[in-house]
Amino acid sequence: MGMEKEMVASGDRLITRRTALRSMAGIASAGIGALSLSDRATAKSVGEYVILHWSGRVLDYNGTEPTADANLTLGERYSPSSQRWIIDQDSGENYYIKLPGTDLVLDLSQWRGDDDIYLERLDNFPSQRWQFEEHSAGGYYIVNERSDAVLDVDKGLMDKGTTVVQQEMVVVDSQRWAFLPF
Repeated sequence: MGMEKEMVASGDRLITRRTALRSMAGIASAGIGALSLSDRATAKSVGEYVILHWSGRVLDYNGTEPTADANLTLGERYSPSSQRWIIDQDSGENYYIKLPGTDLVLDLSQWRGDDDIYLERLDNFPSQRWQFEEHSAGGYYIVNERSDAVLDVDKGLMDKGTTVVQQEMVVVDSQRWAFLPF
C-alpha cells in the first residue's frame, strides 16, 4: 500500500483537550513507519531514525555542516547524515532528538523571538525535550515539553527547504511525523 493511501487527511478539527502522552515504548505501529521499541524500552538510546514528514520529505538541517543555530527544514529523502536522528530518552517520559556524532539537539529556542526550530548544544533545557503523541490520522505529533507546541512546517507548505516551526496542536497533516529506523 502506498504512503498516500496510508496517510488519509483527517480534516481541520481542532483538538480541544490534549490526550494523555504515551511513552514511546507503549506506542503501537501506526502503519507508516511508526516506532516499535518493545525490545529496547528501558534503553537510554532508543535508536537512530529518519524523521519522515507526512509529505514524504524528511527533517533536515540547513547547511552543509551541522552547527549550533542551524535551522531545520524539510528535505528530500536521500539518506545523508543530516537526515539521521538519534532518539535518546531522559530519566522520564521525555526524549532528546540528537544529530549523530555531535552534541546538537532539536531546540525551539523561543528566546530568539520566532517559532523556528534550531539545532543547539545539549543543555538539558525543557526546550530541548520532546514527547511523542499519536496523531488521529496516523503518525505522531512531536510535542515540546516547554511550549507544549508541536513540530509543524511554516505556513503548512510542503516544499523542499520549508522551515520547520512550532505551532499549537491541531489535527492537520502538516503536524504529522513518522520515525523510520535508519
